[in-house]
Amino acid sequence: MAKDINILIVDDDPEILLSTSKVVQKAGYRVRKTTNGEDALKIVKESFPDIILLDNILQNTTGIKLCQKIKSDPKNQNILIIISSGTKIASKDQAEGLESGADGYITRPISNRELLARVNSFARIYKAERMLRKSEKKYRKITENIAEGVITLDRNFEIKYSNSVFYDIVGYSEKELLGINFNKILNNQGCDSLIDKDVSDQNAICRCETQLKHKKGKIIDVGLTFSIVLDDNGDLERVIGIVRDISEIVRIREKYEDLLEKVPDIEDFIVICANCKNIRTDNDKWITPEEYFANKIDSQFSHGICPNCIEKLYPEYWKRKQEKEK
Repeated sequence: MAKDINILIVDDDPEILLSTSKVVQKAGYRVRKTTNGEDALKIVKESFPDIILLDNILQNTTGIKLCQKIKSDPKNQNILIIISSGTKIASKDQAEGLESGADGYITRPISNRELLARVNSFARIYKAERMLRKSEKKYRKITENIAEGVITLDRNFEIKYSNSVFYDIVGYSEKELLGINFNKILNNQGCDSLIDKDVSDQNAICRCETQLKHKKGKIIDVGLTFSIVLDDNGDLERVIGIVRDISEIVRIREKYEDLLEKVPDIEDFIVICANCKNIRTDNDKWITPEEYFANKIDSQFSHGICPNCIEKLYPEYWKRKQEKEK
């Protein structure tokens, strides 16, 4: 585990710096060390260490201030910083350190065994977070290459992730959408009516059709498939949703239902002649399509001739027509 972890040790006491480096290096960690904050910033910029053991009292600065500078760069957000001190750190100072981006504290004096145990513990945390980031990166890559919208909601139904397809469906940008409650873009229904928060089955899947409000005000018909993720206590932790725009499907379905209302007695199966296309009635009579539908719908029929039939029945005329159009 230690071989692929880089540790930067910063301490202005040469003896402590040397002894700490030996303990950590002996455990198999790759170590760089320095006695001042300025060099520490240069090393961070050059090599991006995974973990920094940072003394709180340095020449011309403090560990807390240096931590703040390091974490102010977004590229350094994943570095774990442990601040050490030769005196007990007051709770308000610990709070200040944590607020500045520190991930933990070590109070000296400390035995080599305990020091290494602390370092190993932080190394495990770093590796777990790194695996999580890789997993999340893979998840994002997959979701960005599928045709449906994908969203992740927390237990309060706030949007924590969405792929670009979902942004396109609702017309919002990532900045506008992340962090808002999913209920705000639902039309009429709320998430509580779509998802059972008391569900006890980790494999539970909720499917439904609902409507979302587009940024420009129009209503979008969507099909939702929600997968429930529970925490260790069996409570709802997050929801992963697949969102599909079904506006065209709903439009066709409504058109079909409208047709059924207008033509209530139309048969599910209509038998037509394979040659002349006449239709067989219930009493085994064969009539033209015009006669059949005349009694079933209000529309009136008019006759024309399609291009295929013109070419077949009047080939000379068709040829002249094609040449003229050229």
